[in-house]
Amino acid sequence: MKTNSSTRNWVRILWRSQPAWLRRLELHIVATYFGRLLDPERPLLRGDVVVAGFLGTGTGLGEGARHMLRQFRDVGIRAFPANVSRFAVLEDFEAGPLWPKDAGAGGVAIFHVNPDILNLVICVIGHQRLQQRRIIGCWAW
Repeated sequence: MKTNSSTRNWVRILWRSQPAWLRRLELHIVATYFGRLLDPERPLLRGDVVVAGFLGTGTGLGEGARHMLRQFRDVGIRAFPANVSRFAVLEDFEAGPLWPKDAGAGGVAIFHVNPDILNLVICVIGHQRLQQRRIIGCWAW
């Protein structure tokens, strides 16, 4: 989904103009009614590392995800970025696709998003992409 910068700016203004409690409530409602949990007994496969997060933002969460991705690559571990910034209309700069096309089916997915929206982010990425991956959360708070 392509959006122009003026649309993104208006969405940001409207979102940020709401009180924090209302934004949390809206996210909770969407995650509760549209989110689906992964089966904890699902079979897991070995494979690549995918670092998912707000890679296209100048936030601490975004910097933490970019830093982890660099560290994996620096020590020779095959790691791919999954940029969820565009989904959240928080993209400040281009940082890649929602899911890497070269990532295999198994491995590990490390999420650099706050726990209250993790279920929603998993839904956006797609359960089928995570069915055989171990899920790890890297929380900022």
